[in-house]
Amino acid sequence: MTKLDLTLKQKLNLTTNLITSIEIIALNSIELYSFLEKESEDNVFIDYDAFFEDKMFRDYIRQNNKRYEDYSFNNSENEDIEIQDSVKYEPTLKDVLFEQLGTLPLSELELSIGMAIIHNIDDDGYFRIDIKEISDVVNADDILILSVLKKIQSFEPLGVGARNLKECLLLQIDQTDELLFNIINYHLDDIYKNNLDKIAVSQNIELDTLKEYVKKIKTLNPKPSRGYKTDNNYDTLYIYPDIFVDVVGDSLTVRLKDSISNVHINEHYLNMLDSDIDNNTRTYLKQKLSRTMFLIESIEKRRRTIQKVADKIVEVQKEFFLNNSPLKPMGLKDISQLAQISESTVSRATKNKYIQTPKGIYELKYFFSSHISTSNEDVSKDSVCKHIKDIISKENPQKPLSDQKITDILNAMGIDIKRRTVSKYREELNIPITKSRKKY
Repeated sequence: MTKLDLTLKQKLNLTTNLITSIEIIALNSIELYSFLEKESEDNVFIDYDAFFEDKMFRDYIRQNNKRYEDYSFNNSENEDIEIQDSVKYEPTLKDVLFEQLGTLPLSELELSIGMAIIHNIDDDGYFRIDIKEISDVVNADDILILSVLKKIQSFEPLGVGARNLKECLLLQIDQTDELLFNIINYHLDDIYKNNLDKIAVSQNIELDTLKEYVKKIKTLNPKPSRGYKTDNNYDTLYIYPDIFVDVVGDSLTVRLKDSISNVHINEHYLNMLDSDIDNNTRTYLKQKLSRTMFLIESIEKRRRTIQKVADKIVEVQKEFFLNNSPLKPMGLKDISQLAQISESTVSRATKNKYIQTPKGIYELKYFFSSHISTSNEDVSKDSVCKHIKDIISKENPQKPLSDQKITDILNAMGIDIKRRTVSKYREELNIPITKSRKKY
């Protein structure tokens, strides 16, 4: 009797492709150039013509090409993914985590989940995205994803993969120390506010004992990535805009640099597939062709995504470009809703990207500004900073205004802001404290 069984199997190469596609969106022009040069060296089907004329730029790319090798994944399900070290390239935090991941006895699905999690650990060492985003990529349930996350949270450095500061600190302590656990778990905000009396009463301990515990907590590392290289702390020698904004009258046009995606399929090797060749060669060529088609599709997706995000950013901040008005309050969520894509995709599409405008070159994330409430409508941080500069510029130099007085003036204008926020913004503007501004 013939029996038919249906078996569902998670393929690692599919997940790897999805991860690669996500990473391609995050690459800027320089990074994509290096990535494609490396791919064209490894893949006979890829004909890549770059139209960069700046010799210094090209030399810089070639000298630093090793940095981008880890973006290149093998498309064959029969070959292992290898994370390589090099004396020319100092391993990043993610490299260290991938190496530890490879030592665990994991199933293919668990390994896929682990790779996706590590790819989404930020430059502070935190895992801040929603679990659902991982499940969308690897098609796994939340319980399994959390199980793999717990394994990664046991890696070095201690605290890595935490979802918030509290979890980060708890991952670094001896869990059997119940008092230390309780102080961190229930009173982290009280420590910040120096409410030690409240903590001592709550935990029924002497104040001197509590102070010793607070000292221990202050020795913990709130930033697990400290001491490790991350994607963002390599020095960038050149700023090369990905996006260009042109002003024509009262209209704005947004365009992307097109030459970076000038990838073509090599006709010679394509024709070979129709000729009489051995099976091994045919299998090899089919794998490389599949990889090439995937990359072309991913690069086009990157172009569409960045174009969509840039269009919405420029649309929201139109008055900034046309009339030099303060930035409007705008966050990742606002652009996510306007462009109808996820916040994490908006974040990747704006990562390390620069936009050239008639007013100068700006990092794309410059245009994201926090919301500050007013009696009428929300204003941006940029707008508040301009108000602070304007208020201080008009103060009596013999009697300069205190931060509290500036706060009172802003509150009277209908801007709901605290004194400590005013102090923070003033410092960011490199404006001295009241005493230092006084002129006798």
